[in-house]
Amino acid sequence: MAPQRSATRRRRPAAKTARSGAYVIAAAVLTISVGVATNQILNGGDFQPLWLVLGLVLAVLTIVLQRWLDRRDVADAELRPVLWPELTDGRGRPKELNEISPRELGVHVNRFAADGEQPYIPRAADDLLAAAFSDDDGPRLVIVHGPRLAGATATLAHAVLTHLPGRCRVVAYHDDPRLPVSAMIEHAARHRADRGGSVVLWLDGLVPQRLGELAAIPLDQLTPGSWVAVTLADGGSRDEPLSGRVARFLDENAVRAELGTVTPPERRALESCDVYAALRPVLAEGHEVLMGRLMVAWEEIRRALAGDGEHFTDRIALLHAVTDWYRLHLDTRRLLTRDILDHLVQTYWREIAALPPDAPVPVTGYRSALKWAMTAGSSRSRLIDLKASGSGRFYAPHSLLTVFAEDASEPACWPVHDALWAYADEYFDGDQRRDIGYAALQRQAYPAAFSLLDHPDADIEADVWWRTAGQLQNAGEFDEARRWWRKAIALRHHDHSPYAMYELGLMEKRQGNFEEARRWYGEAIASGHPEHASRAKGSLGLLEKQQGNLDEARHWFGAAIATGHSDYAPWAMVHLGALLHEKDEIAPARLWYGETIASGHPDHAPYAMSDLGLLEKQQGHVEEARRWYREAIASGHPDEAPGAMYRLAELEMEQGDLDEARRRYREVVASGHSEEAPKALRSLAWLARGRSDLDEARDLYRQAVASGHPNEAPAAMRNLGWLEEQQGKMDEARRWYRQAIASGHADHAPAAKHNLGWVEEHQGNAEEARRWYRETIASGHPNEAPAAMRTLAWLEDHQWGNTERARQWYRKAITSGHENQAPAAMRNLGELEVRQGNAEQGRHWYREAIASGHPDEAPGAKHNLGWLEEHQGNVEEARRWYREAIASGHAETEPLARTALRDLERREKDLRRAEQYSQYGYLAYADPSMMRPPHAPKPEEPPSQQDPAPPQ
Repeated sequence: MAPQRSATRRRRPAAKTARSGAYVIAAAVLTISVGVATNQILNGGDFQPLWLVLGLVLAVLTIVLQRWLDRRDVADAELRPVLWPELTDGRGRPKELNEISPRELGVHVNRFAADGEQPYIPRAADDLLAAAFSDDDGPRLVIVHGPRLAGATATLAHAVLTHLPGRCRVVAYHDDPRLPVSAMIEHAARHRADRGGSVVLWLDGLVPQRLGELAAIPLDQLTPGSWVAVTLADGGSRDEPLSGRVARFLDENAVRAELGTVTPPERRALESCDVYAALRPVLAEGHEVLMGRLMVAWEEIRRALAGDGEHFTDRIALLHAVTDWYRLHLDTRRLLTRDILDHLVQTYWREIAALPPDAPVPVTGYRSALKWAMTAGSSRSRLIDLKASGSGRFYAPHSLLTVFAEDASEPACWPVHDALWAYADEYFDGDQRRDIGYAALQRQAYPAAFSLLDHPDADIEADVWWRTAGQLQNAGEFDEARRWWRKAIALRHHDHSPYAMYELGLMEKRQGNFEEARRWYGEAIASGHPEHASRAKGSLGLLEKQQGNLDEARHWFGAAIATGHSDYAPWAMVHLGALLHEKDEIAPARLWYGETIASGHPDHAPYAMSDLGLLEKQQGHVEEARRWYREAIASGHPDEAPGAMYRLAELEMEQGDLDEARRRYREVVASGHSEEAPKALRSLAWLARGRSDLDEARDLYRQAVASGHPNEAPAAMRNLGWLEEQQGKMDEARRWYRQAIASGHADHAPAAKHNLGWVEEHQGNAEEARRWYRETIASGHPNEAPAAMRTLAWLEDHQWGNTERARQWYRKAITSGHENQAPAAMRNLGELEVRQGNAEQGRHWYREAIASGHPDEAPGAKHNLGWLEEHQGNVEEARRWYREAIASGHAETEPLARTALRDLERREKDLRRAEQYSQYGYLAYADPSMMRPPHAPKPEEPPSQQDPAPPQ
């Protein structure tokens, strides 16, 4: 049988139409069948009785359908409440209170009582309920509510059994969504009128959506001797406040008691009761807990939902389907009848078994599972009941199944299945389907919610689309968020659609989809909305600025300013000032900062003051910088004032006024600002180290660690590790470095690994050092990994004698391309190759280091290359490289190269003398002219003295 369509569609006119149609179909079938048979005979053909038989069968079936519709119509006209069988006697009358136990009123089995009856613990609401049931002149409507497992049923049952007369009859009806609460009250009043005495209508688990029906109660029927006792179930789809009419009615005509977690007096009562001795350790922990959570016997439910075996899938499909129906409160809209259950179990079975929608489902397993669930075992109650109401028979789960399914701490809990969402989408309509969509939203089943709400037959609250889009966006479900934002935009709501355009543009920007961001910002601007268009102009300016399109950014900031919006115009002013500041257009930047300050905006003006202080500092106007920082501080802005304090402290540090800097840093710490205070603590610790006050430095670093700041706390851990390392406290150093590593910080954790490797290296723990350096490398940190490669290469070469491994690590450091470590590794690798006698390889790596142009390594490599050429006998090349090293002017390399060149020249001179000595012997020392090299030119001899010519 096909599953039921919406109950809202079954009205009497529809039934009459169906009945008339049945007669027409029957007549048509008979006419066609007789006509076909007659035609066969008249034409001399063979008479085929099958046609006539088939026609007769179809006609009979049509009449049966008509009669069934007649009965349904009568049922609609005579819908009556059906009493709970548990609360009726052998003659079908409501039982009296003195014949009833708490279990029969729906109180769960207590896991501490052998007979299942609960040793009652007095609750905070008891006195209020006692007064309500004892006052004949007071309100006759009593409501107990609270979260699931707060003990509402047990508390109300105790009050009814304790304070109402024992001869009072209890009338309880199976909840039927088609039966108004007022009708149940009217029928309950008849029992009192027929038999005299008192009566209480027991409504356990009424959903809050039906509270409005209570306001329609005929008050004259709630006379002395009549009560309505109500417990409220969990709300379901959306938590909506009571209407004013309903709230006023309840205030004037009802006693309401609210239960929550166990109160201190209730906790003491539990601790003093020996029956609950096993709960004392749990209660001693002091955590908030619900009474039902402590009392209820869960094991039978756990066992039913656990395990595997031949029939496990059948049983789980059945239990999940029935439980989900009630979790979503679909029973308040439609009863879970057999045809609905048959359909659901098949779809659940396919979903659990991951089978296609048209896969066959074994019927025998389902029937076996249903029989198992509806039969009480030796260790458990029935898991599914078949109940009756005026609308027919329906299935209901054990009440703890719905609680268990919702408990995330239980391993066997589950989300509502997609099969049920799909059923609701197909077989419910209008407001009912919309409300189920709201329930899907509440449960974060976003695809199902989108499908359920995407229908034209119900009014969807406009804010649902963008609120859900925001939730999806925050959860990282960006594709789903896009669908919901676009749906909100498609509504063309005068407020919500421009807002959705703006937010979708912002999301696309954050996802790096800049063209889409521009598109949606443009749509928001085109909407002309007085707020969201102005906001979009400023945000588009910021996007263009971040993309380097500064002229476009300036245009959009100007457009936002031109709107004159009280918030977004000042925001655009300060951002335009910042843009001009970055472009070194100082005068216009100063102008726009000033305009922002003049606007007096409580957020953006202090921001502009602080930025103007920075601008003046960079321009060398120290007093002006101080003035604007002080103005920002005086604004008292919760973020900008502490930020300006910190900037002012840095300014005083740069000006050499350490006492003033210290005072300002302490002001920042005193502000307690979550960002600036931890930074100031580290700065104060640095100043304390400068004064050699290591105890104060330690304390300040520890405060920074305790702040839990995501950046400053790991940095302070490293600082503490370094401090203890310098003091020789290696175990403490290790502890702090390990804490920094455990923080997982993207920068400080790899750096701490490197630091820890250095500690282990200098403590002689070679393997530990190697491990930590390798972990540093494995982190892939752009600075620490290449540095660790160089360190590990040096150790492999110089400490552990593994030249090949050293080469590998040096080459990896070079391949990293790090601006410092790669040139240094080139030089180190050149030195290694030279020591290994590979002069050409050494020469290659020295030249690579020189070509890098590194300000330290290139001059050093020139010096190294000079040394190599000298020892290779290439004196002129050596001289050239020494001179280039000297010309670099490097503070360390220049004197070394100068000394090396002087030594080279001296050795050359000594070598020449030695060669001449070997050629001329000791005479070379007697006649210096003999010391000249053979290739040197001979000096001219002075002219000889001649006698003057005789006079003529």
